[in-house]
Amino acid sequence: MKLFRELTIDLGGASPECVAKLMRPHLGKEWAEEREYQEEIRLQAPSGGTWLSYSYSGHKRFDKVFLSMVETSPSKLKVMNIVPDRVGEISMDEYNEAVRDFADRVASAVSKDAKISCCLTNDQGSVNELYPESVAEALVRFSSLANKSTGAAHPSDRERWMAFIVEAHKASEPVDTFTLRGLLEQDLGWGEDFAWKLAGNYENSRELLAYYDGIR
Repeated sequence: MKLFRELTIDLGGASPECVAKLMRPHLGKEWAEEREYQEEIRLQAPSGGTWLSYSYSGHKRFDKVFLSMVETSPSKLKVMNIVPDRVGEISMDEYNEAVRDFADRVASAVSKDAKISCCLTNDQGSVNELYPESVAEALVRFSSLANKSTGAAHPSDRERWMAFIVEAHKASEPVDTFTLRGLLEQDLGWGEDFAWKLAGNYENSRELLAYYDGIR
């Protein structure tokens, strides 16, 4: 299935502010720091951590798109979002184009000069690539045997669906709803409606199991 690409930067012990300074010579004409937007994001963010924001003017459809990164741990920055400068929705392909351009032009260039490294994930992934073996097997088993016109309504299908949820929970696998929905629809042959319903049921079930673990 198609995936949003994720860019993570290992700071190698440097501060986000230091890395931002190292990035400036590599921004070129199409990338620029956006400190006002960066402050807006920081004030709206539910948790702490340093934010860095940049605008990209090389987009084909929008005048600018804004890329925001946050310090997810004392040694890592991660791109959290890319949004257009006006009303509208950026597509997955457009998102991936922008994050790849930033990785190639800016982050990778800095990594050659400093003790930092960057990792850009692929834009394609399968069940077996995204999930541990036991979780992937449980999902494929459910999908292969289920009646795709009734979802998990049949008792046997329901049992296999719940087995997948439990297996994912046991593995502490953060299978997000969007990715699961995409796998069900694009790779495993489910219709859009049932893919959304199953993914929503999965999310609710995982939240309930996490709550149960927390009060035991």
